[in-house]
Amino acid sequence: MTVPGLAGISGGVLLPEDMKKSMKTTKTLLEILTIGSAISALLVGCGRTGDNNSAKPSQVTNQVSERSSMPKLAPAPNGLGGQHGSWTNSLGMVFKPVPGTGVWFSIWTTRRCDFAAYPSSDHRGGGNVPVVMVSWNDAQEFCNWLTQKERGLGLLSERQSYRLPNDLEWSAAVGLEPENGADLTERWQNAINHINQCIPQHTHKGEVATASEAIYPWGKIYPAPDGVGNYRGPEPVAVGSYPPNRYGLYDMGGNVEEWCQDKVAGGQGALVRGSRCGTTDPVHLASAFRQGDYFDNTHDTRGFRCVLVTGTAH
Repeated sequence: MTVPGLAGISGGVLLPEDMKKSMKTTKTLLEILTIGSAISALLVGCGRTGDNNSAKPSQVTNQVSERSSMPKLAPAPNGLGGQHGSWTNSLGMVFKPVPGTGVWFSIWTTRRCDFAAYPSSDHRGGGNVPVVMVSWNDAQEFCNWLTQKERGLGLLSERQSYRLPNDLEWSAAVGLEPENGADLTERWQNAINHINQCIPQHTHKGEVATASEAIYPWGKIYPAPDGVGNYRGPEPVAVGSYPPNRYGLYDMGGNVEEWCQDKVAGGQGALVRGSRCGTTDPVHLASAFRQGDYFDNTHDTRGFRCVLVTGTAH
């Protein structure tokens, strides 16, 4: 099935028809397994960084009485706070403000142990690796459930909620400068054109090339240097295994690609941002790269990241 106005590319993702011609064909390089050294991160309730399977699924309900058995938690921030501030919710998900967005970003993609706490989830394995094989609809339902749960606990006000980041918020969080374009379609087209103008021209295996500017989460050198993220690994690894970006967010490139809030294809699909492990395509790895997929589709290297709407205009 082809969505009107969109052209399929590898992996079943969707792109506007007029972008198909502007996409450059790149040869896949030899994939080399790279494992970066784990770094310390606060992982409340889900075990330590790098522990993929030992954590037990959280037992949670929507009852206010749960507050008596929980560690004392501060209510969600009512505003942007300081750039280096953070807030931890009832699942141990840590949020930080990203300047210019008006929302707080989860510092990592939603983990297996987070999603296992969701009563409707059939993902019962715990651990700190990102939850994958979840659809856009699954992510929406998780955000709605968590919002209601924490309002019941008194951690969120009625004006505060969880959701997926939108396109502009995700671009700001990955470190892009404001992009040209009146809407998502224009930004998408402009991004593809710009990436194709900047991507490094590589001809030999192992050759290091430099883009005309920093178009990747790690900078402008291609391929990605060792230790900056899970780009070449065969499968997702534990969150916090590689250094965060300047806003304190992990894996804004590599590991798993992420569902976003925006709808595409006339409302038949949703936006996907970020690159994933196991890819060497210099276009796909770029920070501004976008793709789309149907709401119910899932992938073994796709997850999602929550943002907290604090209820205060920015």
